[in-house]
Amino acid sequence: MEEAEALCDNVALIDKGRVLATESPERLARLVAKSERIDFSSKDESVPARVRGLSGVASVRALEQPTSYRVELSDEDALHSVLSFLVAQRVTTLGTSRPSLAEVYVHVIGDRGFKV
Repeated sequence: MEEAEALCDNVALIDKGRVLATESPERLARLVAKSERIDFSSKDESVPARVRGLSGVASVRALEQPTSYRVELSDEDALHSVLSFLVAQRVTTLGTSRPSLAEVYVHVIGDRGFKV
């Protein structure tokens, strides 16, 4: 999946011989998340709760690594303000991303033993 994401202009999602979607990896990622998501780390345990209260934030969930979190946005326009807030909180790491093709596959087709 990583190779297809890096090299292909368009990708087809096929399930049991049926084409479900043919789009660019970026457009397919929008099936899972309408905008970029934000990953951050902070030792301040109050930061995730305060981020949840910001306008345009759909959810904040803990990631596998301790003190690491993922923010899903409900409004693309909130990206700048949430990033600005996190910078002001002096988070230890900060990045944005879109869902991978593997995550899109699991979201659209189901896991059926496939691991992301």
